[in-house]
Amino acid sequence: MIAPPREPHARCRLNARSVGAGDDVLVVVNGGPGQSHDYCESTDGLATSEFQVVTYDQRGTGQTAHPANGDYSMDAYVSDLEALRKELGVDQMHLLGHSFGGVFAIAYTAAHPDRVASLQLYASSSVTAWDLDSTEFEARIAGFEDNGTFEEGYNEIDGSNDCAPYFQTIWPVYLYDTDFPMTPSLKATTCDLETFFGTSDSNMFGWDYTQEVRSFSAPTAVYYGESDPFISESQAIPQYFTGTDVQEVEIPECGHYWEECAEDFLTRAATFLVDAL
Repeated sequence: MIAPPREPHARCRLNARSVGAGDDVLVVVNGGPGQSHDYCESTDGLATSEFQVVTYDQRGTGQTAHPANGDYSMDAYVSDLEALRKELGVDQMHLLGHSFGGVFAIAYTAAHPDRVASLQLYASSSVTAWDLDSTEFEARIAGFEDNGTFEEGYNEIDGSNDCAPYFQTIWPVYLYDTDFPMTPSLKATTCDLETFFGTSDSNMFGWDYTQEVRSFSAPTAVYYGESDPFISESQAIPQYFTGTDVQEVEIPECGHYWEECAEDFLTRAATFLVDAL
């Protein structure tokens, strides 16, 4: 499926895939920025006779080209999602955002609240950049450097645009069980430095959707693993969604990626979707 973004954020076409044939659509927005959608294919199990599950490569990731104008602004990501909705031919879509992809889902919800049937966020960055907190993440990185787990030079890219090897090296930082292996879909996930830095540069003044999401009234859930290094960011989210009763769930023995607690999380997500109909 190819969905052309609307103006003024044109010049890239999204590579998307869908599973299932239901009339209701769940769009999964992966994290990064700069990562491909591959690891989110684990949500295919949420597809039923009622739900179609869609994953896609964001601009400048995976099989989606970099935008010629270098626009990685939040507005551009929102425009991409709206173009995808139109291509899918639905009035509303259910959203599931992970990590930084949660911010894109929140931004879309802020811009098009009437187009969002339900919102689920797992280990998501927060509604405002003021809530960003990498303290624990950086402390874990330093700990692995000190004990020799991360060998000298592990973070040197040497001019390459491929940051997947770096991501795969620091995988234990995200986990509850630091020995939990990467799944095949995570190993297949690509990482693009141009997109990572382009997104940072295009949003250098941060973001703040605190006012826009207050009136959002559709079903909303916020999940996070008990050992997520960015847990405080997710915990800050529910306070801003005052127009709906947010389900806030801390999942035990899990970290930043749901692969570590896939059965638990996906069961909760499936139940949420059924209740949201």
